[in-house]
Amino acid sequence: MKNKKGKNTSGRIISLIYFVLFLAIAAFLLFNQSGIIKYYELKSEFKLIQSRITEAKNQIFKLEHELDSLKTELVKVEHVAREKYLMLKPNEKGIKINKD
Repeated sequence: MKNKKGKNTSGRIISLIYFVLFLAIAAFLLFNQSGIIKYYELKSEFKLIQSRITEAKNQIFKLEHELDSLKTELVKVEHVAREKYLMLKPNEKGIKINKD
């Protein structure tokens, strides 16, 4: 149908319907529970968790290395005993230094 000015109104209505349909589909893809926004949120959370796992693996490796060195090296055992537990050899005297 044509109106007084000669424009095709049915073509405009169909274009408007397509536009509204496009907006509805785009909004659905962006904002639903499994949409694009949720995907990127989960992807960033996944990267964060992977970095935490890597840090934990590095810490485990360091602790295992320290444990192995404590099992095999007597110097390391003596160092830990003196520093952490303030142990002395039988003929040694401890000196306490006050930091003022």
